[in-house]
Amino acid sequence: MTTRELMAFAFLGLGFALQLSGGWRMLSSRVSFGVANDMLVKLLRAGDLDRARTVCRAAPGTYLIAVECALASPAAGRLDAFEMATAVMVRDWRRTAERGIAGTIFAIIGIAMEWSHISVFVQVVPIALGVWLFAMRTYMARACAAARRDVLPAICSPP
Repeated sequence: MTTRELMAFAFLGLGFALQLSGGWRMLSSRVSFGVANDMLVKLLRAGDLDRARTVCRAAPGTYLIAVECALASPAAGRLDAFEMATAVMVRDWRRTAERGIAGTIFAIIGIAMEWSHISVFVQVVPIALGVWLFAMRTYMARACAAARRDVLPAICSPP
């Protein structure tokens, strides 16, 4: 094996590892925000704040942390608490997506260095994963916007 081949496989391996770490974190931090928001709105309209907090705590790492911050804060500061938590969640999500996208770039460099010695499957998987990571980079912002639109009015107005 030549030095060029070793470098190509090192780039490919590093890139794939970065993609997997970013993708795994993103998959574990996703919930169906339509279903979760509907459930939270029903609980909040029924006046069951404890169960709403329990639902939020059941999904760590998701946008529901911002909803839990809004529920835990005093009535006057609920919007500010939600916005601050949302900003942190969106920033962390984008960093995770960017790490995975950087992994895609490393993988593409590795593939480009030794195109003929790398199987088609090994070429396609990192590229497909990179496309998915790129498409999912705005998920947290969309989830937080949906919570702001659906759940926050139910939190700020008493039952």
